[in-house]
Amino acid sequence: MKKTVMWVIAILNLLCSIIILAKSPLNIIPIHFGIDGQADSFGSKWVCLLMPIFAIILTLAYHIYISYIKKKNSENNNIKVLNILIPCIIFFFILIGWIITAISLNYGTSINTAYMPYAIIALIGILMIILSNFMGKLKPNYTIGVRLSWTLRDETVWKKTHRISGIVGVICGIAMVISGIITMLLNSPVACMILLFVILAVELTVPTIYSYKLYHKIHG
Repeated sequence: MKKTVMWVIAILNLLCSIIILAKSPLNIIPIHFGIDGQADSFGSKWVCLLMPIFAIILTLAYHIYISYIKKKNSENNNIKVLNILIPCIIFFFILIGWIITAISLNYGTSINTAYMPYAIIALIGILMIILSNFMGKLKPNYTIGVRLSWTLRDETVWKKTHRISGIVGVICGIAMVISGIITMLLNSPVACMILLFVILAVELTVPTIYSYKLYHKIHG
């Protein structure tokens, strides 16, 4: 995605957040929610600007990083993929920021905060599905992907590991979305969080074990 577009989106996101917060009659709002979706900490409404500011910091870091790797031939092949992956991550944080802001400014009204854990796990699942579709396109590098000593030593191991990682990531992403829906129907935020960590553990562990065994199978 073009740099100008990313900057416009990030800055507009911040400006819109400032306008909405300024118009809100509330000064003190919930700034932290427990696992059950209920507020357990309160503070200034301007705390909601942290996510838009973080999105701008991520955008800045993204452009600095892209400019840096353009100078390194070893990682230059990943620019097209990174121009998709990193903006997706930035958009994810922008979306989460708006969800939190909407819930905080409307706490105690018709918006049911109990649904927040389920919505977040579902959004993480969707993000994982999107990102995982590009894992197989990543070339060996030292900054993104399954960066283990044995995957970096062997390009075949790297390629096969990232194909598997992409497949596992999509499956885990779908599992997260389904988990969010099922635990919401069961009204079990604890089960929701447990499943989140279990699925993340599977997504991280399977490619690691696979790559290790593949490397030693090839090299003895």
